[in-house]
Amino acid sequence: MRYAPLAFLRRRLLLPALALGGVLLLSGCATFEAKKHFNRGSELGDKGFYIEAEKEFRQAIKIKPNFAAAYNNLGVTLVEQGKAEEAIAAYRKTIELKPGFTLAFFNLGIALRKQGETEEAIAAYRKAIELKPDYPVAYLSLGAALYYQGNTEEAIAAYRKAIEKKPDYAEAYYNIGTALSKQGETEEAIAAYRKAIELKPDYAEAYYNLGNRLLEQVKTEEAIAAFRRAIEFKPYYPQAYTNLGSALNYQGKGEEAIAAFRKAIELKSDAVGALENLAITLDEKGMRKEARQYWERAEKSEKSPEWIERIKKRLAEPD
Repeated sequence: MRYAPLAFLRRRLLLPALALGGVLLLSGCATFEAKKHFNRGSELGDKGFYIEAEKEFRQAIKIKPNFAAAYNNLGVTLVEQGKAEEAIAAYRKTIELKPGFTLAFFNLGIALRKQGETEEAIAAYRKAIELKPDYPVAYLSLGAALYYQGNTEEAIAAYRKAIEKKPDYAEAYYNIGTALSKQGETEEAIAAYRKAIELKPDYAEAYYNLGNRLLEQVKTEEAIAAFRRAIEFKPYYPQAYTNLGSALNYQGKGEEAIAAFRKAIELKSDAVGALENLAITLDEKGMRKEARQYWERAEKSEKSPEWIERIKKRLAEPD
């Protein structure tokens, strides 16, 4: 049986939403009009109106070309619109105008990660930490970048620093759990996921990965409970339904497993793990004709050549 992939720290490895610089009080060096556009842009950005916010920040910059905060917030709106290259240029301009702008280095790191420029992202996060040592989210983000680079030990060290700065940081415990899982340290990973859940009781992804680790230890009943909790807090969770089905199959509860696999497919029609496991379960129950339909759907969705070949062999078997 193949498991669904890890939930790998939902969305940007659990990086927070890009931070806007906030509303600027209408006083100081910038002109009244530039500040007015900046404030309006910040308010629009906070509400998710990024196109409109971008226009306001550009107008603020047009009025006041050395407005560092406006360049930073412009970068945020560009990232949210999928314009990472333009965002990177905006953040670099922010830093050119204000070299000690910690938030700009942090946001630059996020944009660089989106472009796959991991080394540069790590450098940006490190600079943010240098400027602001007490910066837990920067340590979390640094750890994420190091993890994806394959530097698992360094990633864990960064996550532990995040927890040192913020002891109730559920996301950092979650990331440690994922890193420890990669190292095969299952007991320690389970403890980290449990701590994340203790701090954030509705943490669906932590329940999901906890279930995976428990299933590896053949603690099937506990794994099922964890998957059910993940689904309770995140009803649209095809991976959790897939692995719940696998755990139920281990217990010989074929009908319940089939229902779980069907639900996963209902939520995500090309959920390969659910399609394949449903096909296997149906085949074992002698429902070869229906199983074939799911094998065929799995073949169209599968990416791994090894698994495509396995599916083809199944399809070649006589009914």
